[in-house]
Amino acid sequence: MSRLENLLLPVTFNNWNTYSYSPRVNTLMSLSFSMGAMPKPLAYVSTSPDYFFDDNGNVVNLLDQCKAIDGSETLEQDIIDMLQDVKDIENEPILDSNFKFTLPYAFQYAQAKDITCKKFHTHYADSLWMGLLEYKTNERFDPDVVNFTYKSNLADIDLMLNSYLNEHINLAGADNYLLAIIDEIALRRNEEVNVGDACDYFLNKPFRMLLLAVDNGLNHIMENGYEVYRDQLIAGYQITRPKREEVPFVYSTRLFDHNYIEKSSISYEVTCERVDIQPNYNLFEEWHYYNFKGCNTHEDNLVNTIVRISTGYDFTLANWNYFQQAVFEVGCKQYTDEASNSIFKTWIDSRR
Repeated sequence: MSRLENLLLPVTFNNWNTYSYSPRVNTLMSLSFSMGAMPKPLAYVSTSPDYFFDDNGNVVNLLDQCKAIDGSETLEQDIIDMLQDVKDIENEPILDSNFKFTLPYAFQYAQAKDITCKKFHTHYADSLWMGLLEYKTNERFDPDVVNFTYKSNLADIDLMLNSYLNEHINLAGADNYLLAIIDEIALRRNEEVNVGDACDYFLNKPFRMLLLAVDNGLNHIMENGYEVYRDQLIAGYQITRPKREEVPFVYSTRLFDHNYIEKSSISYEVTCERVDIQPNYNLFEEWHYYNFKGCNTHEDNLVNTIVRISTGYDFTLANWNYFQQAVFEVGCKQYTDEASNSIFKTWIDSRR
């Protein structure tokens, strides 16, 4: 008998592991009575369920350790070693637990295929926008998502900029970080720019815009910024459609649909059956109502899901930004031939 018999292991068939790891799928699985997760309050932004504890009952976060063993040729043993001293919700060794559990990370199927445990895969091929959304917002500080504001602290600005630039921009002693960055980019490119207009443009836009200006010029980005941003965001974002019948799929399109009766509840039941856990219909219905309240159409679902996951707020309380607009366009193109900007205008005008 495998020591990992109670592990439900997320696996991916794509080039980027996080494209097949869904915090929301993990959250929904944790609602089951079969899973040994500590109950958490409802939230738009899902955090990893708490399955793992130390001897004193403190939560243990295994994300960094999972990343450290990614690519290992002895993954099964490495997972066992990682869990060796970890306790479950009842303070019993997790490897001997009566509860099932999962990990906060998806490993490549080719690496994990011989591990003796139940595996599952989150299927994004029918919901490219959802995969892009969950992948990007799963990082603490992604330049495509995080906006530059005057409240951004120097450490974050320095980390963001200089992780991507060949030459360091020294912001020590600067009174206005944005102005200092724009001045330095203009100097390096020998470019004349209206710094007042530039500050107005780049403020409250993703950090990525400044990085794009380094390569394309400040004036070019100020004139064509959204299109350049959108194209680089989507470039290289590929989701494969694997044929792996031995690994059950979680179909995110249906599971996270606003139609509870005809789609979402049925998909939840199928998901629980596929990973062999007991469904908790009451908690799932509460979760669904909380996350999809006010959603009556596909456009509602797109906008509300995008904003709630990326900001933690309802659409009416959050600003619509470049990242959200780009993900919205990806979602619109999957369901209609109409220009996405036209759809967005129709959607927003109907709510004014």
